Amino acid sequence: MKKSIKKAEIDFTVMEALKNIKSHYRQDKKIDAIATAQVLLAFKYFRADFNDKLNVEESLLNDQIKSPGNSRGYAGWGDVTNFYKMANTEATCMALLALHDEYGNDPRIQAGLNWLMKSAIRCLRDEGWGIMPGDISRVYTTCLALKTLKEYGKANTYEYERGLNWLIKVQNPDKGWGSKPGDTSNITYTSRVIITLTSIGYDVNNENLKSAVQWLKGQTRSVVQTKWNIKYEYKESILFRGRELVFHHMPVQTVFIALILSGNTKSFTVFDGVNELIKYNNDYFWTHPSFEDGTRKPLWAIFDTLMVCKALQDTTHNWPSTKIIQTNGHTLSYIYAGHPCLFGVLGGKESGCTRLLIQPLLDWLKVSWRK
Repeated sequence: MKKSIKKAEIDFTVMEALKNIKSHYRQDKKIDAIATAQVLLAFKYFRADFNDKLNVEESLLNDQIKSPGNSRGYAGWGDVTNFYKMANTEATCMALLALHDEYGNDPRIQAGLNWLMKSAIRCLRDEGWGIMPGDISRVYTTCLALKTLKEYGKANTYEYERGLNWLIKVQNPDKGWGSKPGDTSNITYTSRVIITLTSIGYDVNNENLKSAVQWLKGQTRSVVQTKWNIKYEYKESILFRGRELVFHHMPVQTVFIALILSGNTKSFTVFDGVNELIKYNNDYFWTHPSFEDGTRKPLWAIFDTLMVCKALQDTTHNWPSTKIIQTNGHTLSYIYAGHPCLFGVLGGKESGCTRLLIQPLLDWLKVSWRK
């Protein structure tokens, strides 16, 4: 495996993945609010556009579910897999995040925010959000709700503060998180919490975040170890109101995002893992173990991989400290495709080319990835 991450390869991966996520959205017969939101978010995050964006946004707004006789302005979104015509936390959060920029002041968005805040579990102690009203607090849905409320400037609300307090309190003694309180620490959920805490503004030196990152790094020292440890985390079954709900995850991508956003890009796991995503894919579709026969190319697998690319692009400010990395006696390097000597090593030291051109290149990268 090559020990470099090239900007040109990341850019090309993003371009092809955006094409695929849009064409797949048009062709897939099983499209719901979550899938629609992921398409809009993917193009939003990479500052890209597409012809019928307005129609897609209107479609998502029209998917909002109002309870019969609802006159109080509460309305969320649902999905077709587990909750047909029933609003739930995940779909509502994804829709709100996707529609934030263009429709933030729309009454329908306010109704969605009202639904989300009203759905926070209420009791004497701190609690978060469940799958839907009446459920227990769960880590994933609480993470999504916190990120959404933060995006809408609701971080000073009672619901947000209680949800964040709950999330921190349910961290396990080993410093990881499970799906819900009392569950064994899980790589996927610990990664999701790390992503959430970094996205809402937690400092990487915060003790809860720092200890969680250390736990995660201990479980993911290499891509091989990571894949071994997450082999049972791709699919999750939850018994809810007498029904078995099935959720699919992309834990490898989630790990990479958590490591990158927490400032731990300089690792074999990230270098090798990102290069695997770039090199081993089916024409920029990514597989899930449940669909390895090729009968289904999940839209959410493309979306999660795009979020790895976004994490890299959002953290170019960390690149000066990672231009040359010593790990277990081996040297890793970020290499810009046009000038492979820029981040090279000669005799264990930076080359003259590196010293002369490193800062101009870094300045260029920062500007280029933010256009």
